[in-house]
Amino acid sequence: MMPLNLGIGSLETDWSAYNSFRNHSSLFLRDDLRPDAALGQPVFARRLGAMVRRLEMLGYTLDGCERQYKETIAQLPRYYASPRFSFHDFAKVITHVDAAKVERLEEQDFDLGEFARDLLADPEFTKTQPAFADLDRDDDGTFFEWLPSPLILRLLAEHPANLELEVVWRLDGARNIGLTTENEAFEPTSESERCLIVTEGTSDGDILKTSLPRVAPDVQDFFHFVDMKDNYPFTGTGNVVRFCQGLAKIHIQNRILVVLDNDTTGREALEDLKKIVLPPRMRVTTLPDHPKCSSVRTLGPSGVSIENVNGTAVAIECFLDIWDDTAPPEVRWSSYSKKLKTNQGALIGKEEYVARFHERIKRAQPYNLDGLDALWKFLIAKCPA
Repeated sequence: MMPLNLGIGSLETDWSAYNSFRNHSSLFLRDDLRPDAALGQPVFARRLGAMVRRLEMLGYTLDGCERQYKETIAQLPRYYASPRFSFHDFAKVITHVDAAKVERLEEQDFDLGEFARDLLADPEFTKTQPAFADLDRDDDGTFFEWLPSPLILRLLAEHPANLELEVVWRLDGARNIGLTTENEAFEPTSESERCLIVTEGTSDGDILKTSLPRVAPDVQDFFHFVDMKDNYPFTGTGNVVRFCQGLAKIHIQNRILVVLDNDTTGREALEDLKKIVLPPRMRVTTLPDHPKCSSVRTLGPSGVSIENVNGTAVAIECFLDIWDDTAPPEVRWSSYSKKLKTNQGALIGKEEYVARFHERIKRAQPYNLDGLDALWKFLIAKCPA
């Protein structure tokens, strides 16, 4: 028999032969390990709705799924015929499957391609594509077995009914290759999967690092930060630009997201970096516009006014809990950019805002994290594949 390995609802997406084992650690956090009374063994389990961001961090966005599907076709041995179904045909089927309604296949000795052929003949698949009832085991079945399980799970997540179902990873296959405990089978997020966040200064990095486990604990293991309390090498946009230029020259392969302020100097730096051919896994972005920054009190040579400071004075501190109606934040204008024909602004008292953030988080006091939650959603979406 082939031990079933990964499934959601009553739908099995992977299994292991006795001499092989597919490790699905990257889909789970270590804390997802729990006992399963029905199976009589510990399993890793996570709700599909809480796994979507992890799937996308692994490159399985909808566009990424299409790329992976086409890459799997390209990697087929020459003696296999190409699948009869395009990605869009296949995706249309999977996104309409209710995983709880699929009839569970019994564990048995399946020949190559036989498991997928029998599974895809289920009415949940054939209701959208009747041709799935008559797949060829050797060609179609084998191809579908080669598709990565994360691709299937990401497409299943498009069906609302599946989001509340648990994805369960059973470890029978791990024991068959000598891994005797769940901890031995679980592999932390690899260096190639992690994304390095580079900011203009230590304060920005500290804010992101502190807020990440509080607003996005489901993907916190996919990110790491420059760990240098002293002599931080990227202070200021000029150093960040030079850093990016250096990495471009050595064609670095690491996953890197460079985050610039959404102000005048940040936009100038972004324009300079657009002229550089960056490595494929490196991306540069400014902070997003902040809705509340569309109407801010500003101070400058022309006096006091209310202005939209998105693009001219938005720093990471604007995403902190600073929007108190009794004492709204203010921006002071400083230098003028001839290139962009606009002033550079700075949030007044931002050091105090940062100190209050860290103090309240440290003491577990109430703090509004909505701004940082929105910021992290933006950054996660910007992270290179």
